[in-house]
Amino acid sequence: MQDPEKKTQQRRQLKRWGTSMPCMILWGDRIIKGELANISFRGAFIAAPSAIPPVDSAVTLIFHYESQILLRATVDSEVVHTIEETEEADGIGGFGLEFQGPLKINRSKLLPLIEKLSGDSL
Repeated sequence: MQDPEKKTQQRRQLKRWGTSMPCMILWGDRIIKGELANISFRGAFIAAPSAIPPVDSAVTLIFHYESQILLRATVDSEVVHTIEETEEADGIGGFGLEFQGPLKINRSKLLPLIEKLSGDSL
């Protein structure tokens, strides 16, 4: 089994962009509503979800970003860590996702959103 700290460092090799955007997570036959709090090309953190799936759950992240153009993406993911609603978390729980599948494919799905968030062409 891999050291959890080393696994976290590997997940965090890519830059993360902060945001505050509504999203949905499909978990089996359930739909979880939450807020996309940050995102990278390898994963995301979902804050204030209506439910928290257990670690290792397979989920699908769906988000819409509206400005002048509607950006929509669907990314298959796995829950890699959870934060329960506690005082230390300011009463807001959430969970971290690691995107599944090839980085190149996920990058193409996420690039329009991340370019909007960063203000740069990547």
